[in-house]
Amino acid sequence: RRQPKPQHRPPYTMDAVRSAATAKAAEALAAMPQSAGSITAFLESHYTFGSLAEAEAAFAEAVATGAPNAAVNAALALCKTSLANSLGGLLALKRWIQLNVPKVEDGNNFGVGIQLDTVKMLSEKMKELKAYLDELHKYPSERSGLLDKVCASSSQTRTASTSHSESKGGEKDEAKDASSSSTEEKTTTPAPSADAVAAVAALDARWYYHAHYVLTDLAGIQYVVCDVVEKNKASPSPRTRSSTRSPSLPLSLSLSLSLSLSLSLSLTLDRRTRSSSPRARATAASAFR
Repeated sequence: RRQPKPQHRPPYTMDAVRSAATAKAAEALAAMPQSAGSITAFLESHYTFGSLAEAEAAFAEAVATGAPNAAVNAALALCKTSLANSLGGLLALKRWIQLNVPKVEDGNNFGVGIQLDTVKMLSEKMKELKAYLDELHKYPSERSGLLDKVCASSSQTRTASTSHSESKGGEKDEAKDASSSSTEEKTTTPAPSADAVAAVAALDARWYYHAHYVLTDLAGIQYVVCDVVEKNKASPSPRTRSSTRSPSLPLSLSLSLSLSLSLSLSLTLDRRTRSSSPRARATAASAFR
């Protein structure tokens, strides 16, 4: 029997890796504004209480039933999904930028520094979002502990007994074994104190508005990241304007300086060149032309 020929995969090359990273980054950029818009619409429709105290009072009325808080659970569910998806998108952008950093050369590594600053910003935002995601598991465990003091509890008790008897002196000696068991179930319904109910309601309200904060911050991060990349991906960096443009970063994908970075770096360069020679000042100034 002939063995099937093994299928040879094309060798992995850095050009192929960069192409794949570019495609994933494009998908992430396209998805982020949609995600941020969905989050904004959810916040506008889901958060209808006028204040934290109003939400807490409404939640207290439903605490005695022991039912889950649907409003909090819906907000936290969106938090989990959106945070996980956003972390994947930011990671794709970070890898794309890292794989397209221009070659470091002597002098005029302006574009390299800008892209590394962008990577640092993305890393910081990813760390922030990961911290949000890691803490969301605390809500159900904290709430269940408080509900034990409010809701009814039940317990079962099972009792088993065995008896043995013998009779002698008759025509036949007889021995009998008998066993029996019984189960008793008890339900305890404590009268919840006002403080116990208030504690659960306060916990629900706190997580309800914590989810609002997380979702608001997440939508803002998505908008800002997309804005920075869209503004700068088509703008040539100083290196790409020169005749020695690095081939590792296509012109259409180069990330030059954002508006805020442009201001801070130009001020830094201006301070450095004030004390330098006229020739050095002229060389530094040409980088911004």
